[in-house]
Amino acid sequence: MRSEKPAYRREESNNNRKTPEAKDGEVQEEAAAAVDLSFGPRGTLATPRKLFGEESVDKPVRN
Repeated sequence: MRSEKPAYRREESNNNRKTPEAKDGEVQEEAAAAVDLSFGPRGTLATPRKLFGEESVDKPVRN
């Protein structure tokens, strides 16, 4: 016998909710924040100076 539980559709689950799409010309705030955290001032990845401080970049590398 089947139990009388309601059948749940996958789209209605809270876990599968998609974030709303950005309209043309708009930037999603979450995406913009992620870019700000992972990229340096000129849109490049964080430089070693930024990660380890100014001094560590100028020291010669020992082999």
